[in-house]
Amino acid sequence: MNRNLTMFWIIQVAGVIFYSVLSAAYFIPFPDSRILIGDPIIHLLMSLFGGAYLLLTVISLWLFRKQEEA
Repeated sequence: MNRNLTMFWIIQVAGVIFYSVLSAAYFIPFPDSRILIGDPIIHLLMSLFGGAYLLLTVISLWLFRKQEEA
């Protein structure tokens, strides 16, 4: 059970970081009409944390299903 809880928190942290970077890309230049998603640094951070979030979610679903079968 402790392993599942740790995995849950890791996934949630990756999701929060991804959402924070995505929100910052939209809200930092707020008075202006431009969006920072095309900025290389923001794009790299979104790619890294978005990919980690997706990968961790798929791994956790696979582990949960494997645990349910046992």
